[in-house]
Formats: sequence, structure tokens, C-alpha cells
Amino acid sequence: MAHPDAVADPGPAVTAALRAELALRRAELLAVDPRLAADADRLADFALTGKQLRPRFLCWGYRAVREIGGDVVAGTGDTDGTDGTDGTDGTGAPAPVVLPDAVIRAAAALELIQACALVHDDLIDRSDTRRGGPSMHRAIAKSHADAGWSGESDHYGTSIALLLGDLALAWADDLFTAAAAELGVLDRALPPWRAMRLEVLAGQILDVRVGVELGADATAQDADAMLVNRYKTAAYTVERPLHLGAALAGGGDDAVGLLRRYGAAVGMAFQLRDDVLGVFGDPW
Repeated sequence: MAHPDAVADPGPAVTAALRAELALRRAELLAVDPRLAADADRLADFALTGKQLRPRFLCWGYRAVREIGGDVVAGTGDTDGTDGTDGTDGTGAPAPVVLPDAVIRAAAALELIQACALVHDDLIDRSDTRRGGPSMHRAIAKSHADAGWSGESDHYGTSIALLLGDLALAWADDLFTAAAAELGVLDRALPPWRAMRLEVLAGQILDVRVGVELGADATAQDADAMLVNRYKTAAYTVERPLHLGAALAGGGDDAVGLLRRYGAAVGMAFQLRDDVLGVFGDPW
């Protein structure tokens, strides 16, 4: 199945794919034990309330390669980037790019990665709120206290939230690799996927590390802040999603390089603006 309407805005199609995937995963969890239903629902609700910025960039990276044409690696499926046999709509005009179902599902995997990152980030930062409500671990701790269960509510909340974040990451891997295999580009799509996972985790580790180091001068602190921004957020938000979309489309080195350079610049600008808003609030 293809999604022609998703070319302009892939968000609704990504939401539908993510909801379907989470329903399947929920059934798997409940097959282990029905008591896991509340945790499955909590993770699903959280994953489905994201802004879907990263899935959109993945879809736009795919579309960019398909619309450009030419710089597509041989043997990667529909190399003309359209549904037609000659790259046209039958009248000689370029045929519209469509987004295959597997591309939409690969994009949905990024929302699961984001869910994992946010749940774990809130644990590290000891954040009480997220997206206008309690953070995952705080909400779970409250459910523990409300139920009157034994043990420390805060520890229970931290433990379950940590595991739910891990679960989201595992599901993301499964969803993306299956989609890439369906498209016949697993060997090209896995390297940027693995690189993205490494970069966001390395950036998070660096963020924690540089926050406790003593004696660094202002220049070193500025450099560390930019390094953390580069890997924890900027590359993960724009550059790698564009790269993933290009890889799924069979994009060659020139197309991938162009999209990555653009994505690196836009991703850093996005993060710097987010940092400013975090200090001074929303100017709008």
C-alpha cells in the first residue's frame, strides 16, 4: 500500500502506522501477563502524543531522493521514484512521488526512539513534568501510591519507566529493520540507523559527564555545549532522519551528503533556538 496523501504531510499516516504497531505489541505483552496492560497503554499514549518532527524529516528525505532521481543506487527498487514504469504519469509529466507503507512504518519507528529518549531523559534530569503532564516515572509512582502497594513508590516509578523506555527502543529496532528489509535496502539503511542510536546515546552520556566536570574554562564549556547539542539532538532530529529517508529511497552518496549537510545546519539551529526558549520562554 502507498500513501499519496502523505507526501504533503505524512503525520496522519505515521500516527495510524504507529497506533497499529503498538496495538500488536500490546497484544504480545498481554500474552505474557494481562497485568502489563496498564504499562503498555501508558507507553502507547506517550508515544502517540509526539510532534512527529523526525518521522516527517525521514519521509521528506525519501521524497527528496525520489523526486531528484538520478542519484539512486542500482538494485534498490523503484529507482525512478514514482509509481510509473518510466518516471512519468503517462502523459510525459513527472509522476507524483508516493510513500510506500514500509517507509511510513520506518518513520513511525523514530517516534518510538523519541519516546525512549524522553522517558530516559526525564529520569536522568529528575523531571516532574513532560508534555503538560506528569513525567512517565512520576505518573507511575503515583499509580503505585494510589494502589497502596508495598515498597517505595518513587523507586517503582523509576524502575518501570526505565524498562518501558528500553521496550520502546527494542520495538523501534524491530519496526525499522522490518520496514527496511521489506524495501530491500536493509544493508544501506542499517548503518545510519545504528549511527543515530550511537550518537544520541553518546550525546546523552556527554551531557551528563560535562555537567559534573570541574575546572573547564569558558571556551571549553562552549565547545562541550555545542558537541552535546550536535549529537544529543541536532543530528538525531534532522540530519539522521533525512539520511534514513534517503537510504530507504536508495539514495547515492551525493544525495545523502547534500541532505546531511542541510540537516546538520538546520538541526543545530533548531536546538539552539530550543535552548533559548528553555531559558527565556516562548516569545510568541
